[in-house]
Amino acid sequence: MAKTYITAMTRIRIIASIIIGKMLILLARLLRRGGSSMPGKVALRIAPGLLRTLAGRIEGGVVAVTATNGKTTTTRMLAGLVRHAGRPVVTNASGANMAGGIVSAMIEAASLLGRFPKQALAIIEVDEGSIPAVLPKLLPGVLLVGNFFRDQLDRYGEVAILARRVGETVACLSRPPRLVINADDPIAASLGDAASRGVVWFGVDSGRESGISASDGTADIRHCPQCHGTLEYTLRLMGHLGTYHCPGCGRKRPEPDWTARDLRSSGMTRQEFRLVHRDGRSFVVTPGFPGMHAVYNSLAALATLDALNMLDTGAVQWLAEFRPPYGRYEEIPLDGRTILLMLVKNPAGANASLDILSRHAADLSVLILLNDLAADGRDISWIYDASFEAIASAQSIVTGGRRAQAMALRMLHSGADPGRIQAVSGEAGAALDVALEKTGPGGVLALIATYTAMHAVRAVLVRRAGIREFWKDGT
Repeated sequence: MAKTYITAMTRIRIIASIIIGKMLILLARLLRRGGSSMPGKVALRIAPGLLRTLAGRIEGGVVAVTATNGKTTTTRMLAGLVRHAGRPVVTNASGANMAGGIVSAMIEAASLLGRFPKQALAIIEVDEGSIPAVLPKLLPGVLLVGNFFRDQLDRYGEVAILARRVGETVACLSRPPRLVINADDPIAASLGDAASRGVVWFGVDSGRESGISASDGTADIRHCPQCHGTLEYTLRLMGHLGTYHCPGCGRKRPEPDWTARDLRSSGMTRQEFRLVHRDGRSFVVTPGFPGMHAVYNSLAALATLDALNMLDTGAVQWLAEFRPPYGRYEEIPLDGRTILLMLVKNPAGANASLDILSRHAADLSVLILLNDLAADGRDISWIYDASFEAIASAQSIVTGGRRAQAMALRMLHSGADPGRIQAVSGEAGAALDVALEKTGPGGVLALIATYTAMHAVRAVLVRRAGIREFWKDGT
Protein backbone atom coordinates (compact mmCIF):
# COMPACT_ATOMS: atom_id res chain seq x y z
CA MET A 1 0.00 0.00 0.00
CA ALA A 2 2.83 2.40 0.94
CA LYS A 3 4.59 1.77 -2.38
CA THR A 4 1.39 2.51 -4.33
CA TYR A 5 0.89 5.70 -2.31
CA ILE A 6 4.44 6.92 -2.99
CA THR A 7 4.08 6.16 -6.70
CA ALA A 8 0.76 8.02 -6.85
CA MET A 9 2.22 11.02 -5.02
CA THR A 10 5.19 11.07 -7.38
CA ARG A 11 2.86 11.01 -10.36
CA ILE A 12 0.85 13.90 -8.91
CA ARG A 13 4.05 15.90 -8.35
CA ILE A 14 5.18 15.30 -11.93
CA ILE A 15 1.84 16.37 -13.41
CA ALA A 16 1.66 19.40 -11.11
CA SER A 17 5.20 20.45 -12.03
CA ILE A 18 4.42 20.19 -15.76
CA ILE A 19 1.21 22.22 -15.45
CA ILE A 20 2.88 24.92 -13.38
CA GLY A 21 5.88 24.90 -15.70
CA LYS A 22 3.69 25.42 -18.75
CA MET A 23 1.87 28.28 -17.03
CA LEU A 24 5.18 29.95 -16.15
CA ILE A 25 6.46 29.55 -19.72
CA LEU A 26 3.30 31.24 -21.01
CA LEU A 27 3.59 34.02 -18.42
CA ALA A 28 7.25 34.61 -19.23
CA ARG A 29 6.46 34.85 -22.93
CA LEU A 30 3.68 37.34 -22.28
CA LEU A 31 6.16 39.40 -20.28
CA ARG A 32 8.70 38.98 -23.13
CA ARG A 33 11.17 37.23 -20.82
CA GLY A 34 11.59 34.13 -22.97
CA GLY A 35 10.78 31.61 -20.24
CA SER A 36 14.06 29.75 -20.74
CA SER A 37 15.20 28.47 -17.34
CA MET A 38 12.94 29.74 -14.58
CA PRO A 39 9.93 27.45 -15.29
CA GLY A 40 12.20 24.40 -15.28
CA LYS A 41 13.84 25.46 -12.02
CA VAL A 42 10.44 25.82 -10.36
CA ALA A 43 9.30 22.46 -11.77
CA LEU A 44 12.42 20.78 -10.38
CA ARG A 45 11.62 22.16 -6.93
CA ILE A 46 8.23 20.47 -7.11
CA ALA A 47 9.48 17.22 -8.66
CA PRO A 48 13.27 16.86 -8.21
CA GLY A 49 13.42 13.75 -10.41
CA LEU A 50 11.58 15.41 -13.31
CA LEU A 51 14.54 15.62 -15.71
CA ARG A 52 15.30 11.90 -15.44
CA THR A 53 11.60 11.02 -15.72
CA LEU A 54 10.92 13.11 -18.82
CA ALA A 55 14.15 12.07 -20.57
CA GLY A 56 13.22 8.42 -20.01
CA ARG A 57 9.84 8.94 -21.71
CA ILE A 58 11.28 10.18 -25.02
CA GLU A 59 10.86 7.18 -27.30
CA GLY A 60 13.77 7.91 -29.64
CA GLY A 61 16.15 8.67 -26.80
CA VAL A 62 18.46 11.62 -26.26
CA VAL A 63 21.36 13.08 -28.23
CA ALA A 64 23.42 15.41 -26.03
CA VAL A 65 25.59 18.13 -27.59
CA THR A 66 28.35 19.84 -25.65
CA ALA A 67 31.24 22.16 -26.52
CA THR A 68 32.69 25.47 -25.44
CA ASN A 69 32.11 27.04 -28.84
CA GLY A 70 29.34 26.26 -31.33
CA LYS A 71 27.04 23.98 -29.35
CA THR A 72 23.92 26.15 -29.81
CA THR A 73 24.37 26.39 -33.57
CA THR A 74 25.23 22.69 -33.89
CA THR A 75 22.21 21.71 -31.78
CA ARG A 76 19.91 23.83 -33.96
CA MET A 77 21.43 22.31 -37.09
CA LEU A 78 21.03 18.76 -35.85
CA ALA A 79 17.46 19.37 -34.65
CA GLY A 80 16.56 20.80 -38.06
CA LEU A 81 18.17 17.86 -39.86
CA VAL A 82 16.24 15.36 -37.74
CA ARG A 83 12.97 17.22 -38.41
CA HIS A 84 13.85 17.22 -42.10
CA ALA A 85 14.11 13.43 -41.84
CA GLY A 86 10.51 13.35 -40.58
CA ARG A 87 11.10 12.73 -36.88
CA PRO A 88 9.51 14.81 -34.06
CA VAL A 89 12.16 16.68 -32.07
CA VAL A 90 12.41 17.81 -28.47
CA THR A 91 15.12 20.46 -28.10
CA ASN A 92 16.16 23.43 -25.98
CA ALA A 93 16.00 25.86 -28.90
CA SER A 94 16.51 28.94 -26.74
CA GLY A 95 20.00 27.80 -25.82
CA ALA A 96 19.23 27.48 -22.09
CA ASN A 97 21.51 24.51 -21.51
CA MET A 98 21.61 23.84 -17.77
CA ALA A 99 19.15 21.64 -15.90
CA GLY A 100 16.42 24.30 -15.57
CA GLY A 101 16.52 25.26 -19.24
CA ILE A 102 16.52 21.64 -20.39
CA VAL A 103 13.53 20.81 -18.19
CA SER A 104 11.71 23.92 -19.49
CA ALA A 105 12.19 22.69 -23.07
CA MET A 106 10.91 19.22 -22.20
CA ILE A 107 7.89 20.61 -20.36
CA GLU A 108 7.00 22.75 -23.37
CA ALA A 109 7.18 19.73 -25.69
CA ALA A 110 5.33 17.34 -23.38
CA SER A 111 1.62 16.84 -22.85
CA LEU A 112 0.06 17.71 -19.50
CA LEU A 113 0.63 14.09 -18.49
CA GLY A 114 4.29 14.26 -19.48
CA ARG A 115 4.06 12.31 -22.73
CA PHE A 116 5.89 13.06 -25.99
CA PRO A 117 5.06 12.38 -29.65
CA LYS A 118 5.81 8.85 -30.82
CA GLN A 119 9.34 8.33 -32.17
CA ALA A 120 10.40 11.75 -30.88
CA LEU A 121 14.13 12.28 -30.56
CA ALA A 122 15.60 14.74 -28.06
CA ILE A 123 18.48 16.91 -29.30
CA ILE A 124 19.71 18.59 -26.13
CA GLU A 125 22.43 21.20 -25.78
CA VAL A 126 24.27 20.74 -22.47
CA ASP A 127 26.53 23.33 -20.89
CA GLU A 128 29.98 21.76 -20.62
CA GLY A 129 30.25 22.71 -16.95
CA SER A 130 26.85 21.11 -16.21
CA ILE A 131 27.73 17.72 -17.70
CA PRO A 132 28.39 16.00 -14.32
CA ALA A 133 24.99 17.07 -12.95
CA VAL A 134 22.90 16.65 -16.10
CA LEU A 135 24.26 13.72 -18.11
CA PRO A 136 23.44 10.96 -15.56
CA LYS A 137 19.80 12.08 -15.72
CA LEU A 138 19.61 12.41 -19.49
CA LEU A 139 21.43 9.11 -20.18
CA PRO A 140 21.94 10.01 -23.86
CA GLY A 141 22.34 7.36 -26.50
CA VAL A 142 24.75 9.67 -28.36
CA LEU A 143 27.06 12.38 -26.99
CA LEU A 144 28.57 14.89 -29.41
CA VAL A 145 31.70 16.60 -28.06
CA GLY A 146 32.73 19.56 -30.20
CA ASN A 147 35.63 21.27 -28.42
CA PHE A 148 37.03 22.54 -25.14
CA PHE A 149 38.33 26.10 -25.18
CA ARG A 150 39.45 28.42 -22.40
CA ASP A 151 36.21 30.17 -21.51
CA GLN A 152 34.92 31.92 -18.38
CA LEU A 153 37.72 30.78 -16.09
CA ASP A 154 35.88 32.20 -13.10
CA ARG A 155 33.18 29.59 -13.68
CA TYR A 156 34.91 26.42 -14.81
CA GLY A 157 38.67 26.61 -14.27
CA GLU A 158 41.24 25.20 -16.64
CA VAL A 159 40.27 23.41 -19.83
CA ALA A 160 41.95 20.12 -18.92
CA ILE A 161 40.13 19.97 -15.56
CA LEU A 162 36.79 20.60 -17.25
CA ALA A 163 37.43 17.90 -19.85
CA ARG A 164 38.49 15.43 -17.17
CA ARG A 165 35.21 15.95 -15.33
CA VAL A 166 33.31 15.27 -18.55
CA GLY A 167 35.32 12.09 -19.13
CA GLU A 168 34.77 10.86 -15.58
CA THR A 169 31.03 11.48 -15.89
CA VAL A 170 30.78 9.57 -19.16
CA ALA A 171 32.78 6.65 -17.72
CA CYS A 172 30.39 6.34 -14.77
CA LEU A 173 27.13 6.36 -16.73
CA SER A 174 25.03 3.23 -16.29
CA ARG A 175 24.41 3.18 -20.04
CA PRO A 176 27.44 4.50 -21.97
CA PRO A 177 26.59 6.71 -24.97
CA ARG A 178 28.10 6.44 -28.41
CA LEU A 179 30.61 9.28 -28.70
CA VAL A 180 30.95 11.62 -31.68
CA ILE A 181 34.17 13.58 -31.11
CA ASN A 182 36.13 16.33 -32.81
CA ALA A 183 39.45 14.66 -33.64
CA ASP A 184 41.09 18.08 -34.13
CA ASP A 185 40.84 18.91 -30.41
CA PRO A 186 43.47 16.96 -28.43
CA ILE A 187 41.57 17.28 -25.14
CA ALA A 188 38.21 16.30 -26.63
CA ALA A 189 39.90 13.43 -28.46
CA SER A 190 41.27 12.10 -25.16
CA LEU A 191 37.68 11.25 -24.14
CA GLY A 192 37.79 8.45 -26.71
CA ASP A 193 40.45 6.58 -24.72
CA ALA A 194 37.94 4.98 -22.36
CA ALA A 195 35.02 4.74 -24.79
CA SER A 196 33.23 1.42 -24.43
CA ARG A 197 31.51 1.81 -27.81
CA GLY A 198 32.90 2.78 -31.19
CA VAL A 199 33.76 6.48 -31.54
CA VAL A 200 32.76 8.52 -34.59
CA TRP A 201 35.61 10.95 -35.32
CA PHE A 202 35.34 14.12 -37.40
CA GLY A 203 37.92 16.71 -38.41
CA VAL A 204 39.09 19.24 -40.97
CA ASP A 205 41.89 18.76 -43.50
CA SER A 206 42.76 22.19 -44.78
CA GLY A 207 45.81 24.08 -45.94
CA ARG A 208 46.31 27.81 -46.28
CA GLU A 209 45.13 27.55 -49.86
CA SER A 210 41.58 27.03 -48.57
CA GLY A 211 40.88 30.73 -48.20
CA ILE A 212 40.40 30.33 -44.45
CA SER A 213 43.29 31.56 -42.35
CA ALA A 214 45.13 29.23 -40.04
CA SER A 215 45.03 30.23 -36.39
CA ASP A 216 47.68 32.71 -35.30
CA GLY A 217 46.54 32.94 -31.68
CA THR A 218 47.84 31.13 -28.64
CA ALA A 219 46.74 27.50 -28.29
CA ASP A 220 44.82 26.72 -25.09
CA ILE A 221 46.13 23.16 -25.26
CA ARG A 222 49.92 22.93 -25.39
CA HIS A 223 50.53 19.67 -23.53
CA CYS A 224 49.73 16.09 -24.38
CA PRO A 225 46.79 14.79 -22.30
CA GLN A 226 48.58 11.43 -21.98
CA CYS A 227 52.22 12.15 -21.09
CA HIS A 228 52.06 15.96 -20.63
CA GLY A 229 54.79 16.50 -23.17
CA THR A 230 54.63 19.47 -25.53
CA LEU A 231 52.32 18.96 -28.49
CA GLU A 232 53.57 19.83 -31.96
CA TYR A 233 51.15 21.15 -34.61
CA THR A 234 51.56 20.91 -38.34
CA LEU A 235 48.45 23.07 -38.74
CA ARG A 236 46.16 24.97 -36.37
CA LEU A 237 42.86 26.14 -37.79
CA MET A 238 41.03 27.60 -34.80
CA GLY A 239 42.73 28.05 -31.45
CA HIS A 240 44.23 24.63 -30.65
CA LEU A 241 42.12 22.74 -33.21
CA GLY A 242 44.16 21.21 -35.97
CA THR A 243 46.64 18.46 -36.81
CA TYR A 244 48.88 17.59 -33.86
CA HIS A 245 51.15 14.92 -32.45
CA CYS A 246 53.20 14.31 -29.31
CA PRO A 247 56.89 13.52 -29.93
CA GLY A 248 57.12 12.03 -26.43
CA CYS A 249 54.50 9.27 -26.41
CA GLY A 250 53.46 9.23 -30.06
CA ARG A 251 49.90 10.29 -29.42
CA LYS A 252 48.41 11.99 -32.46
CA ARG A 253 45.19 13.23 -33.96
CA PRO A 254 42.85 10.27 -34.62
CA GLU A 255 42.06 9.56 -38.25
CA PRO A 256 38.60 11.07 -38.85
CA ASP A 257 35.69 9.01 -40.10
CA TRP A 258 34.25 12.21 -41.56
CA THR A 259 36.53 14.89 -42.96
CA ALA A 260 35.91 18.38 -44.31
CA ARG A 261 38.12 19.12 -47.33
CA ASP A 262 38.43 21.72 -50.09
CA LEU A 263 37.22 24.60 -47.94
CA ARG A 264 36.10 27.69 -49.82
CA SER A 265 34.77 30.89 -48.28
CA SER A 266 32.46 33.37 -49.96
CA GLY A 267 32.94 36.71 -48.22
CA MET A 268 30.92 37.29 -45.07
CA THR A 269 27.93 35.25 -46.12
CA ARG A 270 28.61 31.64 -47.09
CA GLN A 271 30.97 28.71 -46.78
CA GLU A 272 31.55 25.58 -48.86
CA PHE A 273 33.44 22.34 -48.28
CA ARG A 274 33.51 18.72 -49.35
CA LEU A 275 32.39 16.18 -46.75
CA VAL A 276 34.22 12.87 -47.19
CA HIS A 277 33.82 9.59 -45.33
CA ARG A 278 36.62 7.06 -45.10
CA ASP A 279 34.33 4.56 -46.89
CA GLY A 280 34.27 6.81 -49.97
CA ARG A 281 30.98 8.65 -49.49
CA SER A 282 31.27 12.32 -50.45
CA PHE A 283 28.99 15.37 -50.38
CA VAL A 284 29.38 19.05 -51.20
CA VAL A 285 28.17 21.09 -48.21
CA THR A 286 27.25 24.78 -48.42
CA PRO A 287 26.14 26.06 -45.00
CA GLY A 288 24.52 29.47 -45.21
CA PHE A 289 26.98 31.30 -42.97
CA PRO A 290 30.73 31.90 -43.11
CA GLY A 291 33.98 30.88 -41.52
CA MET A 292 35.60 28.01 -39.69
CA HIS A 293 32.68 27.95 -37.27
CA ALA A 294 30.40 26.99 -40.15
CA VAL A 295 32.68 24.14 -41.16
CA TYR A 296 33.02 22.63 -37.70
CA ASN A 297 29.32 23.08 -36.80
CA SER A 298 28.15 21.47 -40.04
CA LEU A 299 30.72 18.69 -39.87
CA ALA A 300 29.73 17.84 -36.28
CA ALA A 301 26.00 17.85 -37.05
CA LEU A 302 26.35 15.67 -40.16
CA ALA A 303 28.68 13.19 -38.45
CA THR A 304 26.13 12.85 -35.64
CA LEU A 305 23.29 12.48 -38.12
CA ASP A 306 25.20 9.62 -39.74
CA ALA A 307 25.60 7.98 -36.32
CA LEU A 308 21.78 8.11 -36.13
CA ASN A 309 21.55 6.50 -39.61
CA MET A 310 19.77 9.54 -41.06
CA LEU A 311 22.39 11.09 -43.33
CA ASP A 312 21.52 11.42 -47.00
CA THR A 313 21.85 13.91 -49.86
CA GLY A 314 18.61 15.64 -48.90
CA ALA A 315 19.96 16.39 -45.44
CA VAL A 316 23.12 17.92 -46.90
CA GLN A 317 21.07 20.07 -49.26
CA TRP A 318 18.89 21.24 -46.37
CA LEU A 319 21.93 22.79 -44.69
CA ALA A 320 22.13 25.41 -47.45
CA GLU A 321 18.87 26.85 -46.10
CA PHE A 322 19.97 26.80 -42.47
CA ARG A 323 20.52 30.14 -40.78
CA PRO A 324 22.44 30.31 -37.49
CA PRO A 325 20.54 31.24 -34.32
CA TYR A 326 20.52 34.20 -32.00
CA GLY A 327 23.36 36.53 -32.76
CA ARG A 328 25.52 34.05 -34.59
CA TYR A 329 26.16 35.68 -37.97
CA GLU A 330 22.59 36.97 -38.21
CA GLU A 331 22.11 39.58 -40.93
CA ILE A 332 19.53 42.22 -40.00
CA PRO A 333 18.46 45.11 -42.26
CA LEU A 334 17.76 48.37 -40.42
CA ASP A 335 17.51 51.97 -41.59
CA GLY A 336 19.07 51.21 -44.97
CA ARG A 337 22.04 49.44 -43.40
CA THR A 338 22.93 45.80 -42.78
CA ILE A 339 23.80 44.73 -39.24
CA LEU A 340 25.86 41.54 -38.90
CA LEU A 341 25.56 40.10 -35.37
CA MET A 342 28.50 38.15 -33.95
CA LEU A 343 28.31 36.63 -30.46
CA VAL A 344 31.75 36.25 -28.83
CA LYS A 345 32.88 35.03 -25.43
CA ASN A 346 36.46 33.81 -25.65
CA PRO A 347 39.60 34.30 -27.76
CA ALA A 348 39.09 31.33 -30.09
CA GLY A 349 35.52 32.24 -30.99
CA ALA A 350 36.37 35.92 -31.29
CA ASN A 351 39.30 35.18 -33.59
CA ALA A 352 37.13 33.10 -35.91
CA SER A 353 34.74 36.05 -36.26
CA LEU A 354 37.53 38.61 -36.54
CA ASP A 355 39.17 36.57 -39.27
CA ILE A 356 36.00 36.83 -41.36
CA LEU A 357 35.83 40.59 -40.81
CA SER A 358 39.54 41.16 -41.44
CA ARG A 359 39.22 40.88 -45.21
CA HIS A 360 36.53 43.58 -45.29
CA ALA A 361 37.50 45.72 -42.26
CA ALA A 362 38.28 48.88 -44.21
CA ASP A 363 34.73 48.90 -45.60
CA LEU A 364 32.98 48.24 -42.28
CA SER A 365 31.76 50.11 -39.25
CA VAL A 366 32.12 48.19 -35.99
CA LEU A 367 30.16 48.16 -32.73
CA ILE A 368 31.64 46.12 -29.85
CA LEU A 369 29.50 45.58 -26.73
CA LEU A 370 31.45 44.15 -23.79
CA ASN A 371 29.77 43.09 -20.54
CA ASP A 372 31.25 41.37 -17.50
CA LEU A 373 28.19 39.84 -15.85
CA ALA A 374 28.21 36.23 -14.62
CA ALA A 375 26.89 34.84 -17.90
CA ASP A 376 29.64 36.67 -19.82
CA GLY A 377 32.45 35.79 -17.43
CA ARG A 378 33.68 38.36 -14.94
CA ASP A 379 37.25 38.20 -16.24
CA ILE A 380 37.55 40.26 -19.44
CA SER A 381 41.31 39.85 -19.83
CA TRP A 382 40.58 37.51 -22.75
CA ILE A 383 40.10 40.54 -25.02
CA TYR A 384 43.90 40.89 -25.08
CA ASP A 385 44.26 37.32 -26.34
CA ALA A 386 41.84 37.96 -29.21
CA SER A 387 43.18 39.50 -32.42
CA PHE A 388 41.19 42.75 -32.51
CA GLU A 389 44.05 44.14 -34.59
CA ALA A 390 42.24 42.47 -37.50
CA ILE A 391 39.57 45.21 -37.45
CA ALA A 392 41.75 48.16 -36.49
CA SER A 393 41.31 49.62 -39.98
CA ALA A 394 37.50 49.80 -39.71
CA GLN A 395 35.86 53.07 -40.77
CA SER A 396 34.53 53.63 -37.26
CA ILE A 397 34.71 51.72 -33.97
CA VAL A 398 32.06 52.27 -31.31
CA THR A 399 32.30 50.45 -27.97
CA GLY A 400 29.49 49.97 -25.47
CA GLY A 401 28.30 47.80 -22.61
CA ARG A 402 29.42 47.79 -18.99
CA ARG A 403 33.09 47.73 -20.04
CA ALA A 404 32.90 50.17 -22.95
CA GLN A 405 35.98 52.09 -21.79
CA ALA A 406 38.05 48.92 -21.39
CA MET A 407 37.11 47.83 -24.89
CA ALA A 408 37.94 51.26 -26.31
CA LEU A 409 41.38 51.00 -24.67
CA ARG A 410 41.85 47.55 -26.22
CA MET A 411 41.08 48.98 -29.66
CA LEU A 412 43.52 51.82 -29.03
CA HIS A 413 46.19 49.19 -28.27
CA SER A 414 45.21 47.40 -31.51
CA GLY A 415 46.53 50.35 -33.51
CA ALA A 416 43.18 51.82 -34.49
CA ASP A 417 43.10 55.56 -35.14
CA PRO A 418 42.01 57.21 -31.85
CA GLY A 419 39.82 59.59 -33.84
CA ARG A 420 37.74 56.65 -35.08
CA ILE A 421 37.12 55.14 -31.61
CA GLN A 422 34.17 56.24 -29.45
CA ALA A 423 33.03 54.71 -26.17
CA VAL A 424 29.32 55.07 -25.40
CA SER A 425 28.05 54.44 -21.88
CA GLY A 426 24.47 53.59 -20.98
CA GLU A 427 21.95 51.30 -22.64
CA ALA A 428 22.79 49.14 -25.66
CA GLY A 429 20.38 51.15 -27.79
CA ALA A 430 22.43 54.31 -27.27
CA ALA A 431 25.61 52.68 -28.56
CA LEU A 432 23.65 51.19 -31.47
CA ASP A 433 22.33 54.65 -32.41
CA VAL A 434 25.83 56.12 -32.52
CA ALA A 435 27.19 53.18 -34.53
CA LEU A 436 24.36 53.36 -37.06
CA GLU A 437 24.90 57.09 -37.49
CA LYS A 438 28.57 56.41 -38.29
CA THR A 439 27.58 53.71 -40.80
CA GLY A 440 26.73 55.21 -44.16
CA PRO A 441 23.52 54.33 -46.08
CA GLY A 442 23.95 50.92 -47.68
CA GLY A 443 26.86 50.17 -45.33
CA VAL A 444 27.54 47.19 -43.09
CA LEU A 445 27.74 47.43 -39.30
CA ALA A 446 29.56 44.48 -37.70
CA LEU A 447 28.09 44.16 -34.21
CA ILE A 448 30.28 42.09 -31.87
CA ALA A 449 28.80 41.40 -28.42
CA THR A 450 29.22 39.21 -25.38
CA TYR A 451 26.32 37.10 -24.16
CA THR A 452 24.29 39.48 -21.98
CA ALA A 453 25.14 42.41 -24.23
CA MET A 454 23.76 40.43 -27.18
CA HIS A 455 20.55 39.84 -25.23
CA ALA A 456 20.23 43.57 -24.65
CA VAL A 457 20.96 44.77 -28.17
CA ARG A 458 18.90 42.03 -29.76
CA ALA A 459 15.90 43.09 -27.66
CA VAL A 460 16.34 46.56 -29.17
CA LEU A 461 16.47 45.05 -32.66
CA VAL A 462 13.30 43.05 -32.00
CA ARG A 463 11.48 46.35 -31.53
CA ARG A 464 13.19 48.32 -34.27
CA ALA A 465 13.79 45.76 -37.00
CA GLY A 466 10.94 43.35 -36.34
CA ILE A 467 13.13 40.25 -35.93
CA ARG A 468 11.93 37.24 -33.97
CA GLU A 469 12.25 36.93 -30.21
CA PHE A 470 15.23 34.76 -29.28
CA TRP A 471 13.09 31.86 -27.99
CA LYS A 472 11.22 31.75 -31.31
CA ASP A 473 14.32 32.12 -33.46
CA GLY A 474 15.05 29.05 -35.52
CA THR A 475 12.10 27.04 -34.20
